[in-house]
Amino acid sequence: MNQVKLFKKSHAEINRYVLEPIKAAIYNLGYLPGGDKSITTRSDSTIESITQVLEKLVPQGIVILVIYHGHDAGKAEKSAVLKYAESLPQKDFHVLRYGFINQQNNPPFVVAIEKR
Repeated sequence: MNQVKLFKKSHAEINRYVLEPIKAAIYNLGYLPGGDKSITTRSDSTIESITQVLEKLVPQGIVILVIYHGHDAGKAEKSAVLKYAESLPQKDFHVLRYGFINQQNNPPFVVAIEKR
């Protein structure tokens, strides 16, 4: 595994462990399916992490956010992350939202952020 490094740390600590430029990052937000639903990602640490990644992201690099929001913590995180993504300057980033339009029960959706 020369191209991948795994750290069992908070995603808000990226600057502490990743020192080189980033070409791509992916987030799976919410909780682990089949796991303890009280353990979730949180909007404050998620936004801190995304901010750190975007600072290190190379031009044409991409960040993918898969947002599961069918639970209370997920609803709050969805709102905060979308507000953050919408505030990113258009001159610096392309931001895309992609999701199901015929699904019930709060289907997950994807937000992609590409650095210009």
